[in-house]
This record gives sequence, structure tokens and C-alpha cells, in this order.
Amino acid sequence: MAVCLVFTKSRTAAVATVCGLMLVGYRALRARGWSPGRMLVGGGIAAAGMVAVAAAALALGVWDREVLAEAPKSLGFRWLYWQGTARLIAERPLLGVGLGQFRSEYLRVKLPEASEEIADPHNIVLDAWVNGGLLAVMGLVLCGFSLIFGATMAKSTTEPNASGSWGVVGGGALAHALILTLEPWNDAVLVLGLAWAAAVAVWLPLATTGLGRRTALLTLGIHLLAAGGGGMPAVVLLGLVLLAISVTKVDGDVSREARPIAWKRPLLSWGLAILAVFVAALIWRPDAQCRELIAEGDRAAGGGNWEQATTHYVGALNRDRWNPTPAVHLGESHQQRLRNADSLSAVSRALTLDHALDEADKIYQIAMQRDPANGEWPYQLGRCWILSYKKTNQVEHAGTAAEWLHRAWQKYPTNAEWAADWAEAAQAAGQFDDARRAAEIALKQDDLNRQLGHVERWLPESRRNELINWKDSPEP
Repeated sequence: MAVCLVFTKSRTAAVATVCGLMLVGYRALRARGWSPGRMLVGGGIAAAGMVAVAAAALALGVWDREVLAEAPKSLGFRWLYWQGTARLIAERPLLGVGLGQFRSEYLRVKLPEASEEIADPHNIVLDAWVNGGLLAVMGLVLCGFSLIFGATMAKSTTEPNASGSWGVVGGGALAHALILTLEPWNDAVLVLGLAWAAAVAVWLPLATTGLGRRTALLTLGIHLLAAGGGGMPAVVLLGLVLLAISVTKVDGDVSREARPIAWKRPLLSWGLAILAVFVAALIWRPDAQCRELIAEGDRAAGGGNWEQATTHYVGALNRDRWNPTPAVHLGESHQQRLRNADSLSAVSRALTLDHALDEADKIYQIAMQRDPANGEWPYQLGRCWILSYKKTNQVEHAGTAAEWLHRAWQKYPTNAEWAADWAEAAQAAGQFDDARRAAEIALKQDDLNRQLGHVERWLPESRRNELINWKDSPEP
């Protein structure tokens, strides 16, 4: 949590850390036999100390004042995210939208007032429910139940397993060492590493108790109630490790003969090893090779060698048959050919336009098959058709562009730019009713964006003037 505080200046991390410190302080004072009144006084002194530290951090510039000043606005944004997520949960409460599908599905139900195209709901409970459905959120609740009540079960015959805490201590030390070794030098990491070592030396007895481990997990859980991270492997793994060592018990009196499932452990280990091999061969390796080919294609495209870049992108598309990302790069290369066709002779220009348009259509169709909820693919295909219309003046190309751009807008109805592009294509195709409707939608959303101060989403004034003309002009 200290790392999170220093590097992200996160408000949720600050609240979670304070809650964790309060729990540790309460349990420590209670163990010393302090009365409630005395603990209240001590808590007040500690709170005053925290306020003094925070004020000093603000005065010295260590902590950004905007972190506190923007807190209400940040909470308001999260409320908008949670409302959109609730819409998705209401649509599919049992199974959710599926892992990795949240962003594409969320854009379809995003509130008009919301600005960010978030990748997760910024709440661990909603994150579990919307991605994995009712079963996932039940699992999360059961994890919390185990954390709270697991330590009370069989209390008289078992004792906490301290070996896991030593693993966490060693892992923390190794993490600081790796960051200092592999990343650019950062004095803050060194200071945090020294603070970690000092904390371990002083508080190791606390770390090897259930209180220490449960406090760490509680702090992480509070942080994730208003922050993203449910889809981050490192965060999930940390939570699972803390949960496991918080509820694990050992009993030294249990003999080897009394362990009825001991014979299953080698079988389980071999099963997990075989599963890891399959995951590496079928998921990790194709993904790694796909990323490598995309990087090579980007280097070739950066040098202007579009033929070689296309070859690498096609290789990436075929190597990982689940990943739509190579289609993005391939589509960009074909769009670039459409833009550069003016420099060619008439015959070559026509052939290049037809070939680039056909290839872009195939590529984006593949992307839509692999990622059907994402409106980016029909939008980009619509942009290709409108580019072709501007080069050839063929009205049917504008009509096809309007069709694809309308499909894209349906998957992201609060995107003013997409609605404006749909209006442009419909106007060029002579679909004046659709053009007026799309222009009205785009202007309404842009007015709201301007009212809320979402500067990054404002349409240019020239574009607004075009939309106003299309919305108000009578049909020719």
C-alpha cells in the first residue's frame, strides 16, 4: 500500500491504509488492556498525527493538492461508472459479459455524462459480477466470509500457519530488489525498500499472525472497492496469496495416517503442471509471437515499408486466431494506402483503391468475428468506405460507409465523433433523414460534453457548423 500511495497518489489507497492502521492499532491497544475511553483518546491523537503528516506532505509538494480537491469529482465519475455497470449486470446477471469483454460492452450502455472509456468498473464486487456472473460474485463473498470467520473455526486445536508470512516477507524484499535492478533508478523505491526492511524487523511477530495477514488483505479489499485492479494478474494473485495464508491452519498433532487426502497431492501437482504446459503452448506462446510480429510490423511501417509491415501483420493475425489486435494495424496500413492513392497514375490508383478497400473489408470482418461487441471495427471499416468515396465520388460507397458507421454508433451511442461521421456519410449518400438524425445526436452529445468540461471530446467548431447545416437544412 505504501508503493501504491507513493506512485499513484491514490485516494482509495490512502483511505485503505488508514483503515488498516486503525485496525492494527485497535487490536494492539486492546491486547494491552486499554479501556474504550483511553483507546478513543489514543485514536484521536493518532488521527491528529496523520492529519499533520498529510498537511506536511501537501506543504512540501510530496502530495498533490488536486488529489484532495478533485476527490468529489472523482467519486462522481465512479458513480457514473457503477450505474453503467449495473445496466450490464441487469442484462446478464447469471453469467456476466465474459472475461475481457467489459470495455466493449460498457461503451454500449455508458451514460452520456460519463467521459472515460474505462476497462473495469472500479469496484471489485461489480467487477466480479459483471465479468463472471453470479457465481463469481458468490465466490468473492465466500472469500470474504472465510477471511472473517475462518480463524474462529477449530480455534482450540489449530494454530496459524506462519510459513506463508515468511513467503510474503521474502517476496516483498525480492520485489524491491527486482524493481531497483530492472527499472530505471528511483530513489522512492530505495526508501520504500529500507522502510519495508525496518517494518519487517520491528513487526515480524505481527506479520506472522492472522491479524497481520488479514489486515493486509482487508486493506487491499478496501482499496479495490473504488479502484480498478480486479483484472490485473498481480493484484488478483496478491489477494489470493493473502487469503490463503490468512485462513490456512496447521495442526501438529495430526499424524500422517490421519491425512485422508495426502495421496491426492502428487496427482494434483502433476495435473497443474500439465495444465500449465497447455496454457503456455496454446495461449501464452501464440500471444507472445503475435506481439513480436506486431512490433516488427510497426518498425517496418515506421520506416515506410508498408509491404513488409503488412506481411508481419498478416503473420500475427494468423498466429493468434483469437486476438483482434493485428487487424487494427492491418486496417491502418490499408487506410494509409487509400490516403496515398492520389500520387499514383489513374490505372494504378483505381487498382490500389479497389485492392485496399477489399482487403480492409476482409480484415475488419475477421476482427468483428473475433470481437463482436467492439464498435471500433465497423467504425474503421466505415472510415475506409468514406475514404474511398472521397477518392472516387461513388455514391454507393458513401451509402456503405453510412451503414457501417451507423452500426458502430449503435455499439457506442454516446460518441459524438462517431455520430458526426455517420451524419457525414449519410449526407453524402443522400440519406438526408438519417443525416439530420445523426447530426442532432452528435450536437446533443457535444453540447453535453462542453457543459461538463470534457475538453478531449469536443468536436471542432468547423465540424459543429457542418452538423448544424445538415440538421437544419431542408431536403434538396
